Amino acid sequence: SEGSEASGEEIWESIGEEEKLLVVDRLHKVLRPFVLRRDKNEVEAQLPKKTEQIVWCEMTSSQKRMYTEIESRGLAHARGSSRKEDESPPEYISVGQNLQMQLRKVCNHPYLFCHDIDLPIDESLIRICGKMMALDGILPKLRMYLALMRTVKSRRTLRLARMMMGSLARF
Repeated sequence: SEGSEASGEEIWESIGEEEKLLVVDRLHKVLRPFVLRRDKNEVEAQLPKKTEQIVWCEMTSSQKRMYTEIESRGLAHARGSSRKEDESPPEYISVGQNLQMQLRKVCNHPYLFCHDIDLPIDESLIRICGKMMALDGILPKLRMYLALMRTVKSRRTLRLARMMMGSLARF
């Protein structure tokens, strides 16, 4: 005779309450070594206080030029003036994009305007951006500091702007 096929829900409903508790308890015992559960309150007490240091970075001449071009094009566009037929904007100026976002991208790194994935990963990545030049000076000191902290069994986290993570991954 052919056996009947029952769904997991049907089988679960057919089991008594006491047997369900045993099954759940057994599952917890099997899974416990693989699951790490910590509450925010437990972890928060163990973390050191957050420290923040603001480092003001000067834009490079390339960044300043791009910033000025984007700003003037954006203001001209907002005033309703149109450019001459033979005058085309640089490729990094997109009319459809938010002006403030474009200015922010210039300040973060000019490569954020380049859609070419095969950009050179060399000294130009650093020298074209004021923030990267500052980071280039800070990172060796930070690495030494982190190495020292590791010897004292302390942990620190360096949080960078999400926008910059792509450029930093190549760096």
